[in-house]
Amino acid sequence: CQAIKRIMGGGSDVPRMKIKAMFQALDVLSTGKVDYRQFHTLTADISQYMTEVPNWKRQEEIAQEDEEEAAEKLKRAQRMERQKSDASDVFAILGIHKTKDMLDQEKLKKEAVAAKEEAAQEKLRSAGRRIMETQKIVKRMSALGAMKKQSTIGVTFEAPKKEEPKRDVVSPSHLVGSMLVNRVGPGKEPKRSATIDVASDLPDLHWRGYGAACFALKFSPDNSQLAGAYLDGGLRIFDVDHVEHMHTLNVSPRNAGIEAASSSDAVTAPPRLQSRGAALMNLRWLPAERGANIIATVDTSGCLGLWEICKRQKPKIIAEMPGTSELAGLSFSTDGQKLLVGGAEKIVRVYDVQEMRTSAGKGMSGSLSFGKSHGPSDRITGHSMKIMSIKALPNSNDLFVTGGLDRTLMVWDLRAAKTPVGTIGGIEISGDSLDISKNGMQLLVGNHRSGSPLQLFDLRKLNEEQESKGYGPGRRPCVSIDTAFRSYQWSGEESDEPSKRFSLLFAAAWDGDNNIIAAAGEKDNVARIFQRPPGGAAGDLTMISSVEGKSKGFYSAAMSSDARSAAFGSA
Repeated sequence: CQAIKRIMGGGSDVPRMKIKAMFQALDVLSTGKVDYRQFHTLTADISQYMTEVPNWKRQEEIAQEDEEEAAEKLKRAQRMERQKSDASDVFAILGIHKTKDMLDQEKLKKEAVAAKEEAAQEKLRSAGRRIMETQKIVKRMSALGAMKKQSTIGVTFEAPKKEEPKRDVVSPSHLVGSMLVNRVGPGKEPKRSATIDVASDLPDLHWRGYGAACFALKFSPDNSQLAGAYLDGGLRIFDVDHVEHMHTLNVSPRNAGIEAASSSDAVTAPPRLQSRGAALMNLRWLPAERGANIIATVDTSGCLGLWEICKRQKPKIIAEMPGTSELAGLSFSTDGQKLLVGGAEKIVRVYDVQEMRTSAGKGMSGSLSFGKSHGPSDRITGHSMKIMSIKALPNSNDLFVTGGLDRTLMVWDLRAAKTPVGTIGGIEISGDSLDISKNGMQLLVGNHRSGSPLQLFDLRKLNEEQESKGYGPGRRPCVSIDTAFRSYQWSGEESDEPSKRFSLLFAAAWDGDNNIIAAAGEKDNVARIFQRPPGGAAGDLTMISSVEGKSKGFYSAAMSSDARSAAFGSA
């Protein structure tokens, strides 16, 4: 219940009895646990139940009363059984008092039975401890063996073998599958092609994992580096050109040492945030024109961190702001002067980047916050559930879009009131699956559903709607659009009918020209790369490549701005 409550938002009430019933239905083996996929299904069902049943709180009270009544009946039945058992004593029935010798003998008998039961329990505990110690030894040996041996998984193709330099060119984690497309030599302009030839354009994919899911992937502004945010709290940096692991940050020195043992760049005592062990949920690179390789990260503890990544120097933390509520979405403004973050509190906070760097994040509070106030019931003031994704419009320093688990996207203006200036309905995101074209006109959405997982919305319609109602630039009321101008199925077909094989998307992104789309999710456990029709015309997407996740889904996807590289992160 606490985990679902964090997803719904810090102050939200949740139907505990309904959660308990659904949990028991999923936990068929009575282990008391569910896996990630079952948990996501449970969360989605609870969200739908709360939406479709307005009086669920009354239903909860009825279910609670029924459970308490059943528990009371059970107690009465047990009490009656104990009374029958006690009354079965012949001496008690006849009303005869037992002698002192008889009482002493019964006491000794009870003590002997209790001692025997305790000995049996201790024997079981001892056996359990031996099994656990054996498992720990096996895990240590497996970890050491994994550093000496790398396993390779074929993806449905095998690239021609070429002579390679001595450097071990492998992707350092099965959580990051790096696919380099149309690579060119130094000094040459990258050549764009209409199709991608799998055999010649994509090298062998090598996989080696650290046992933690990758929740976010982002290429640096110059596309030379790739950063990943991981469940174990790790921030890992990769060299794209050499497909090489560069840095492991924000993990324990022991774990960093294990990874460094199989890397050409040894990493020891990496910098760590104060929120030790909190999973990193998302990250963003500072825009290129700001002239610094800086990464912002957010985690489940609510901590906001700024990292400086230099190729010739050790990475360092330049600002850290602890929090109390989980953060999941963030974005720099287009000019890089402001940083917007949001999460379980269901509000967006705005921070001054230069002030964060100067103060190292100490004593700071957001200069602005959006979605915090609550207006009349007929006026939308903010998200009703956790914010999952934030994206700034590339052609504006003041406009940004947020997406939450409440199936709504909201457009905000830093110059306007603290309520959204536009909303987009008909979407269903469960991760960082928003991207905006560089002209700020088209919004790409990756939906976590079987039908129309990829959609494009025309943001110009929001302005057209305002102008049609006679509102000028000084007044920006909230207007809504609910229809995408392009809807694609997982097969790439532009259609409203779901394809037989579908994926529930967690991530979607496109390149700088908005022609190549990378998308990934669960259900079929496949990540795909699509190409749009020339000029963004109507028509089906062309699937140019895919990566099988075997039994594991994908939680993140990234596409470089030059369309030469794509990356996918899985569990």
